[in-house]
Amino acid sequence: MATMPDPTEDDESNAHTLPDAAEEAAAQPSTSTSYEYQALDATRNQFRLVKLRRVSSGPVQCELSTFDIVDAPPYVALSYTWGAPNPAYPILVDDGGVLSIRENLHSFLLELREEDLHKDTPPWNLWIDQICIKQSDVSERNAQVAMMGRIYSDAAIVIVWMSGVPLQDDLNRPWQYTLDGFLQIVWGFKGTKGWD
Repeated sequence: MATMPDPTEDDESNAHTLPDAAEEAAAQPSTSTSYEYQALDATRNQFRLVKLRRVSSGPVQCELSTFDIVDAPPYVALSYTWGAPNPAYPILVDDGGVLSIRENLHSFLLELREEDLHKDTPPWNLWIDQICIKQSDVSERNAQVAMMGRIYSDAAIVIVWMSGVPLQDDLNRPWQYTLDGFLQIVWGFKGTKGWD
């Protein structure tokens, strides 16, 4: 297993591990059918939300749903850096379609999946641009980028994922403690009206 570095430690040991490239390749789905997005209706200001499925290993699995922005359920928006295009990691969408995502997002989804496995609340609705926008469709991408201000401002919570970004010395806290604390707050919030 490859180790995620702790920015407060000099050595490579850390409790958080990610599959190395060979393990990830072995875990890839047997079919490589690319996920086919359903078209959005731009006149209705539609967008997609993603939910992680609770699986303990293998590729990340999720479901995509389409909503009019005025009728969307509560959701969490993710802000993060995309990072380099390689390596790319496959995720399974809606029972079999495959999307490739970048390493930084993959790290976030693995961390979230690990935390979410132990919760008895429904999975989050998430807005993640790399998954929720059909990146190969320039027209859709431009329309969704134009809506991003509203998407972020309407989110119940915005997560800023900083994996791979060196923390400032004055923060003096490893990223995983920040995420763990944040997730405890969010799961407490999910018990309130609108998250049921």
